[in-house]
Amino acid sequence: IGRADAYRLGLVTHCLPAARFGEVRAAISDADPVDPVLDIRHEDPGTGEIETLRPAIARCFGRESVQAIAAALGAERGEAETWAKGALQDLQRCSPTSLKVTYRHVRAVRGADLSATLKQDFRLASRFMQGHDFYEGVRAGLIDRDHAPKWQPDSLERVGETAVDAYFAPLGADELQLATRAEMQAVR
Repeated sequence: IGRADAYRLGLVTHCLPAARFGEVRAAISDADPVDPVLDIRHEDPGTGEIETLRPAIARCFGRESVQAIAAALGAERGEAETWAKGALQDLQRCSPTSLKVTYRHVRAVRGADLSATLKQDFRLASRFMQGHDFYEGVRAGLIDRDHAPKWQPDSLERVGETAVDAYFAPLGADELQLATRAEMQAVR
């Protein structure tokens, strides 16, 4: 994504032209507080691509399943059609299992606290490491570089709910354990 979208999404806190990096480096090396140094040099990056696509993103990705999202992207017309076709092509290159697990995960952790989200992330990462598709993606993209992964299963329709459920099943003794805030403060 571009800088305007990164700023609007909160992925970055400031946008500065590269020509001003020297000023920032000098101010920070003089022990000036970082926030004011960046605040006075910040330049609004304008409207990003995501902002203009927001209605189409909501229309397409606010669906009840990955298949419905794919259908909506394929049916998108007008100004957002090129974006939608590109997004659909990107999804079609992904592991069908990963798409369905990710779809459920994003919806499941909406509103969850950081601890619950990290525990679920760990559970999913552990399950993906036990499966086929992660290693197949690495093989196709990084090792052989043929960019032709052989996903198992190879279509969204063949990924059953039971298979998706298995990714979310507790890990038992291997479950991620995070210290509570009180426990972390007691360590100080």
